Amino acid sequence: MTFRSFMIIIFVLLPIYSWCATSIVATNLSPANVDGLKNQFQTGMKSFSDITSLHYSLAGIKELGVQPLDTFCNDIKKLVDKSNIESIYHATEAAKTLTNCKLSVEDYRSTISSTIQSDKSTTAEIYYAVCSSVNLGLNIVESTIEKRLNTLAKTDDSILSQGYALLTGAQLSPAIAKYYADTINDLVQQADELDGRILQYEGGISTTAFIFDAFYEVSEKASSSIKIDPKQLIKFANYFSTKRHVATLRSAYYLTKAFKHLSDNKNSIPIVVTRASPSEVNLQNPSVLVSVTNLFGQTVGEMTVTADSAKRNEDGVVVISKQKLTPKSSDFTIYELPFYDKKIPRGFYTIHLTLTPSTNGKFIGLTDHTVRRKIFFLV
Repeated sequence: MTFRSFMIIIFVLLPIYSWCATSIVATNLSPANVDGLKNQFQTGMKSFSDITSLHYSLAGIKELGVQPLDTFCNDIKKLVDKSNIESIYHATEAAKTLTNCKLSVEDYRSTISSTIQSDKSTTAEIYYAVCSSVNLGLNIVESTIEKRLNTLAKTDDSILSQGYALLTGAQLSPAIAKYYADTINDLVQQADELDGRILQYEGGISTTAFIFDAFYEVSEKASSSIKIDPKQLIKFANYFSTKRHVATLRSAYYLTKAFKHLSDNKNSIPIVVTRASPSEVNLQNPSVLVSVTNLFGQTVGEMTVTADSAKRNEDGVVVISKQKLTPKSSDFTIYELPFYDKKIPRGFYTIHLTLTPSTNGKFIGLTDHTVRRKIFFLV
């Protein structure tokens, strides 16, 4: 079995330490970052005043592994506007997060039906109606939905409208979902590239994470692999890794889903390598420690991490060659390279690390797409 390898570059200065890794993503979510998202959702669950905020709070906290209490069902029923399709959508999605929260189908049937039939409905409203129908167990005439989406595509080709079309397709049959999944590459081409390393859509994190989620939802329904080039996937991951603190519950929810998609073993997983050792490399801290995780900060399983070489930048002298790093944690997230005890002269060094998975996971990260991080610490 053959596995792809990943090249990481580290700069080490003795006694001044500098770090620069060509990891596919510069940083992952720390426990504090995850707690920050969780706190944002928990705060929303305490201070909500509308059905939209309640939906994203409940759905977000559930994405992080916390089951919301069924007591919120009464709040959902009080806040929903039965004449507004967007409000109905948020109510049915919120109810879906609870263990036992049944909404009256008849309370919403008329609004859902009129939305689907109306020529004035937007793509977003069609999605709200279809998703609400699925959540409530209402029958959907898929040919009618297809016709409406095709008509709307001729008058609104915005990235948000296309995203809602993908999400609508994800609610329909696998055949229809596949049709929309096959358009993902075209949508990726519409993203804006920044500095050759980031992809995002106009509208920022809220739009980008929303569209990114649509890619995965429709691909999953179509039972097809997501059609995004690994290099482009890395650029999206780089963008999300810079957005660990967001202002709105909606953005927090879709950002959480983006991190989960990029950390799910059934998908392609970007590998993140970060510094895990203290700032000083000296007698008390003689090793270089690196963390190897997914974007969510979770283990990616055992890796063979090898220091192919450590070269002094000043003259190119090789001081370490083909040395394997030692796993330092039982979950294989931390690896150690002894450095100080090799009597290496002070100076700048470049350490090349090769990562080889021990299992045939869908790991991605090529060296022609790098994220550089350089931090100096005085001893």
